[in-house]
Amino acid sequence: MGFFDLFRKKPALDTTRLVINLTENGIDVNEVHIALPCGIDTLKYLFGSARQTVHSPTFTPEKNYNYTWDKIGLYCYSKGGSIVHNISVRMNGEPDLSYSPSSLFGGIVTINGENWFDVMKNAETEWLEDEGFRVPVFKRTTIGKYSLISEFTNEDISDGTAGIPEDLKNIEIEIH
Repeated sequence: MGFFDLFRKKPALDTTRLVINLTENGIDVNEVHIALPCGIDTLKYLFGSARQTVHSPTFTPEKNYNYTWDKIGLYCYSKGGSIVHNISVRMNGEPDLSYSPSSLFGGIVTINGENWFDVMKNAETEWLEDEGFRVPVFKRTTIGKYSLISEFTNEDISDGTAGIPEDLKNIEIEIH
């Protein structure tokens, strides 16, 4: 990536036909390799400009940044604003956070070449348990140094299974 490429308006990738494949070596997006953590400028170069949301948690003076690509259904997280620590793909459900993309991801997501849902439906379920009730919150699995988390869209799934892709709302990829 050259210096002047940082100022380009048009994304380097064709964002209408994205194919994301996660392997233990990183994330391949249309055959361009990304390893986390990475610089936000790399993602802006690949996907175009992003909407930025800044959060200031009360427990730390450090600001947290979310960058969102609304039209393609992607978002990411950065503690200081320049280094990205996770990338998320919005697959289903309504946008529920200020930084949630307004559109669903329209491309293909695979994990080691397998359909993302086929991998995640067999992943471990994390539960919220409190005073007599138990609710499935998300599915989690690991691939190499990466954790993949996929939240449930419907908390009425009391057995913690995901029967159809619409049961899971996103895929979050982070270093564990």
